[in-house]
Formats: sequence, structure tokens, C-alpha cells
Amino acid sequence: MKELSAEANTHRAYVGPMAEYDVGAAHQFHLLTTVLGLREYHNLLEIGCGSLRAGRLLITWLMPDRYCGLEPNRWLIEAGLDKEIGRDLVARRRPVFRHDDDFGLQRFGRRFDYVIAQSIFSHTSLAQMRACLLEARAVLAPQGVFAASFVEGEDDYTGDRWVYPESVAFTLTTVTRVAGAAGLACTPIDWGNQNGQRWVVFHHPEHRPDVDLDDESARRAAVAVARERAASYRRVGVSPADYARLIERLAAIADHPAVQRAMADDPALRAAVHGPDAE
Repeated sequence: MKELSAEANTHRAYVGPMAEYDVGAAHQFHLLTTVLGLREYHNLLEIGCGSLRAGRLLITWLMPDRYCGLEPNRWLIEAGLDKEIGRDLVARRRPVFRHDDDFGLQRFGRRFDYVIAQSIFSHTSLAQMRACLLEARAVLAPQGVFAASFVEGEDDYTGDRWVYPESVAFTLTTVTRVAGAAGLACTPIDWGNQNGQRWVVFHHPEHRPDVDLDDESARRAAVAVARERAASYRRVGVSPADYARLIERLAAIADHPAVQRAMADDPALRAAVHGPDAE
């Protein structure tokens, strides 16, 4: 099967590695539905919905009028609607989109049971993160959850601008502090480590969601991500250098104790994570 070029799939390439477009969508959909309890009747907001990588699954699955997407780049959404979803489905599901660049979440005029922001805080300044969390507190339902990923580092990004496509990092302590100042609690969750990022769930302090993964669930999730990501990269025939970077990003998953035990008993998994020459 011939793969489409990056030029033909600009809307996909803009939001991350093309080889991970499908896996990235599944990663978010699985987190929301299996771990956090999203159901078809809930209201969901996706911050930074881009070309609808995850949106194409969520819009299809949710009941009409339940999906909202925030994306400043209007062309990305238009490309996603035309090339990933189709206008007929849009007419049936009636998703709502806004193109603001200031995290004005209250402009949607509704409360959300679920909010997700995959790899948004990996590009924001602290001021932008603070603005987003303040808005999120205002629109999050009393028992709502806001799942977000960020690059965890030893120091905090101190700039005052959005950085893209490069990433910025923050400490978990800082993210927790900024959330607290916005009136939200921050609970880290063990959900793999897609592209080297840490997942957390923000929620109202009086409601702590049940987001603890047992050992077996963590193992299954990490194994699935490792297998599929490695297979995706082989399928599109990326360069050895790109594949090496993939393996580096998989390191955090591979280091999970449950995955270590699984690899000890499964040579195929060990090869998928570390390459065919893994000992």
C-alpha cells in the first residue's frame, strides 16, 4: 500500500508525526473512554483539536451536539472536516468549533463533563497555561475531568510566547501549583508517555475522579501503545534516525515495571519496543 506524502497530508503532518496519527487518536480515545469514563451522552471539549486526529473518532462516537473543538488554525479544522470526517457526518453530529487563540473556553456557552488538551501545555507559556486553567475551571462540570499532557522537565519554561513546533517543559510541581491557583486540583495518571509527555487530570478539589490504573491495565495500555507505534513506523518506512527517536520516546513506557515483566515473557514485545536485535 502506497503511503500519501507529507505534502498531500499537510493537515496530518502539522500536528505531529504522520506515522502516529492513527495511534495518537486511539491513545486519547482509549484514555477518555476506558480510563476516565467518557460516554456518548457526555459533553466534551477538545482544546487544540487541530485537524481532528482524535476528533474524527470522538465526533463519530458522541451523540449530536456533544463535541466542541477549539483550534486557532481554521484551515486545520476545515481540512479535517473535508479529508477525515466528511461534511455529511458533520451535518448529522453537529460539532461546534471556535478559532480563538486566547483560551476563551467560556465562549462556548456550556459546561463540559470532559475536557482534553493533548500536547497543548507542551507549547504554552505559564501565563497561557494559567489562562487556560482559569477558563477550564469556569466551564468544567462539578464532577468533570480535564485530561492534559505536558513535557515534564527539571526546570520551567520562562518565556512569554507560544512555541511551535518545538516543545517547552514544566515541572509537575509548577503545573500543580498553577492549577491550584486557578482553583483546580491536579492528579497525575499513569497513561503511557506519548511523545515523552506526562498525563495529568485537573478537577474540582471536592471531586477526585477514579483514575488509578491497576497494574494489569497499565501493562495492557503500555504494551498496546508500544506495539502499535513501532508497527506504524515500520509500515511507513521511516528513516533509521526517525525510528531511533521513536525508540527513545518509548523508553518511558518500556521502563514501566509492568512492561518490563511483560517483555521478559514476550520476545515479540521486546523486539517491538527495542528492535529485533534486543537481548
